[in-house]
Amino acid sequence: MFSYSVYSRKTTGLPTDNQQYKYDIKNYIQIFQTSQDIHPNDLFNENASFIQEGKQNDFSQGFSHNYFWIIFELENPAKKNRELYLEIDNPHIDTLEVYAWDSVRNTFQLMYQCGDRMKFHTRPINNRRFIFPIESVSNSSAKFAIMVDKRNASVSFPMMIWDRIYFDTEEKTNNLFYLLYFGGILFIAVFAFTIGLIMRNYRLIFYSFYAGLMGFYLFIALGFAFQYIYPDSDSLNNYIRSQVMILLLISFIAFTISYLNLKQNHSTGYKAQLIIAGILTSFFILSTVFRDFAFENIVLLLKAVYLLIFVSFPIILWSVVKIFKKIEFQPRIYLAAVSMLFIGVSIVNLIEFGIINEAFVPVNPILIGSILELFIFSISFIFEIKWINDKKNALLKAASEQQKELIKAFIQGSENEGNRISKELHDNIGSRLALLKNQLKRPTINSEKLNQDVSDIFSEIKNISNELSPNSLHILGLAKSTKSLIDTILIATELQINFYAEEILILNKHIELQVFRVIQEALHNIQKHSEAKTIDIQIIKEDSKLIVTIDDDGKGFDLSRQFTGKGIKNMKMRMDSVNGHFDLSSQINKGTHILISVNMDR
Repeated sequence: MFSYSVYSRKTTGLPTDNQQYKYDIKNYIQIFQTSQDIHPNDLFNENASFIQEGKQNDFSQGFSHNYFWIIFELENPAKKNRELYLEIDNPHIDTLEVYAWDSVRNTFQLMYQCGDRMKFHTRPINNRRFIFPIESVSNSSAKFAIMVDKRNASVSFPMMIWDRIYFDTEEKTNNLFYLLYFGGILFIAVFAFTIGLIMRNYRLIFYSFYAGLMGFYLFIALGFAFQYIYPDSDSLNNYIRSQVMILLLISFIAFTISYLNLKQNHSTGYKAQLIIAGILTSFFILSTVFRDFAFENIVLLLKAVYLLIFVSFPIILWSVVKIFKKIEFQPRIYLAAVSMLFIGVSIVNLIEFGIINEAFVPVNPILIGSILELFIFSISFIFEIKWINDKKNALLKAASEQQKELIKAFIQGSENEGNRISKELHDNIGSRLALLKNQLKRPTINSEKLNQDVSDIFSEIKNISNELSPNSLHILGLAKSTKSLIDTILIATELQINFYAEEILILNKHIELQVFRVIQEALHNIQKHSEAKTIDIQIIKEDSKLIVTIDDDGKGFDLSRQFTGKGIKNMKMRMDSVNGHFDLSSQINKGTHILISVNMDR
């Protein structure tokens, strides 16, 4: 005969009005634990030694090897029947059995049996949580017994009584929230990955994997994966959750190393995180290869993972403190974001060990922590991308302005060159031709002098022509043309010029011409401004590049004041036109150094 005398809890009374509601019953339940799988009638055997009381008023019992039983009585004083739902908000209970008292047969009868060790369709309501329909008859009471089997793991069973209509309304709102949450995480992951590839930013790429795995882990932890991905499996749920958790931690460590640049900023922390990531990778590989063993020891695996989490976080915190001395912005953002998730993870672990009652935490702490963490990181990345984009635009604008200045200098240089040639033709060639014309008008002509004057004028015109377009360059090549130019300078000046050139075959004549013009301009500037006595010129080949160096021992100049010179801008413009490199360095009283490099294969 069923004896209710040992049940000392008050009856859970439903409101008498017809308002929709939900009702917390934690103060109206009796919790037992047994070492054996028994029938609920056995709970009321006062002499049974295998029955112990659990922690009352607490849905979180901590880690245990026992079965747990919840007994409660529901009374309906209203004048109408009510459709109710009993909710147990833990999607990872291995087996749940719901019994109702049959007063006719004087025994508990099994109503529902389901769990994540059974296929999803065994649940009476298609929901990620455990939802059981119960009918409350007017002016009567009903007694229920629930068996919770989650042995060798953390046991929790948050319970609530719902009016069916109110539950359906709330569920729609909750599902909309989760749709927005998981959709947002998917967007963040895809967007970060795409931008990371475009910008070649590995921090964003690692962040995309971390965000995506965070979303997938919570999709599993909240029970959605069992409902929508593998509903026909009776064994995958805990295993998949542990595997994704390991991958999530590996991606978190990779993101941490990249975001804080630990390899450069804190090598000790970097090595420690690599070791932890290596252990986690080993766990993942071994639990994948030895899947059956992992199934049987899933709790041990999860405890090992939790241990690594609490080892990793202090090391990360230590690294962040060390990095504060070098950089400030990124460690602050990282610490603010990760602390949100760390608080959530800590609360979940305290719940699993039975230190905090899960009834006091209505929303999954990891869910809240992940929202805050991803929000902080996403905002920081948005500002960082904006800063990079603004800097890029500023550089492009500066480059555009510099390009305009170089083009202007090039045009001005060309005009100056034209003016110089024009003046040379007018003042020198023109005047000499006028004198020659006057000689031809004389009655007596000195043939020898006339021939000499004509030859001199022809030579002058040839020199001017070579300056405009040196045909010898195309015939002799850069090295011999430069040697010819040097010989001309040596005749007209007292400079000492040391010249060394390798035999170089340049197929692109445009490159050859631009390099020669730069050498011409450099030698002209040295003669005009440097007061140098010695010039050293080298033309060599290094791999596929042509390298030209020009050094003088002149008076030098201050680059910060004179780098805007048109001749220098003109030389740089010529090298830019062939995608070459022009570098000039000078110190007062220590001479000037010019380096030219250009890819000969272009």
